[in-house]
Amino acid sequence: MTTSDGTRYKYNGIWSFMAQGTLKSGTVININDYSITPYIKGGYMYSHSNSSDYIQANELQIPTARIDGDYWLIGGGIGAEYKNHLGAYAEYEYMTGGNMEQPYRFTIGAKYSW
Repeated sequence: MTTSDGTRYKYNGIWSFMAQGTLKSGTVININDYSITPYIKGGYMYSHSNSSDYIQANELQIPTARIDGDYWLIGGGIGAEYKNHLGAYAEYEYMTGGNMEQPYRFTIGAKYSW
């Protein structure tokens, strides 16, 4: 293969496998037409791929990012619903292990059902 500047390189592609299990525990607090659900969660993730440590480009060896290994995650969040039609949630997650650390991941969402 050749890049736009004419550099030739060899890369055979990769395949990967990832498995994750998460346990979430919380409670539902009902107040009139509202329900609030605080929760905590923890989990384990395993990742494996056949990628090599380097891509060969002419005389250079370019290192690749490896994410193989075991990862642990912890987090928590809160969800809220109004009359089972309108809902929102916010969540925080921390993950570490393998060759990577993700110090934070925030997720927010909303739903409306009729």
